[in-house]
Amino acid sequence: MRNLPEILRAEGFRVTATVGLRQDVAEVMDVEPGDTSARNYMVVVDIGTTTVVAHLVDVTTIRTLDAKACFNSQGVYGREVTGRMISAEKRGVEELQRLLMEDLNGLIRSLAEAKPREPAGHQRRGLRRQYGHGALPARASDAQHSAAPPTCRPAWSRPRSGRRGGDPGEP
Repeated sequence: MRNLPEILRAEGFRVTATVGLRQDVAEVMDVEPGDTSARNYMVVVDIGTTTVVAHLVDVTTIRTLDAKACFNSQGVYGREVTGRMISAEKRGVEELQRLLMEDLNGLIRSLAEAKPREPAGHQRRGLRRQYGHGALPARASDAQHSAAPPTCRPAWSRPRSGRRGGDPGEP
């Protein structure tokens, strides 16, 4: 929020604020110059035992713009959930959680960097990622400043062609 004065002046004090809930408290997550409400994205995630799939979805049209997948890195602790549960009981959940968060962050970063095509005149402003105890802003520009590169092994990756069905993890 350090750059709030510049953001406010950029469009004559017309801004779009993104508000998220953290438990019962509403907080401002981001402020952008102008009206960017028509450009609103979310990432929908399917965490499976073998793969983790992330879909970039346009919130306004509920259209999947892109999808990425990687092999679930937790697999090193067992091919099935029961093996992972036993490992977590012995070693704690922190390592399994860390592996999953690396997979999720890598997929979200990959989707943010892919920049799917937008209708003419629209500019992609950013993504929001939400998991755990609240929402965390994740803008496309943050990907270049991230310390850790994606660590998950890609399972498949493809832009949406508009047809339904046929790809693993497709909603």
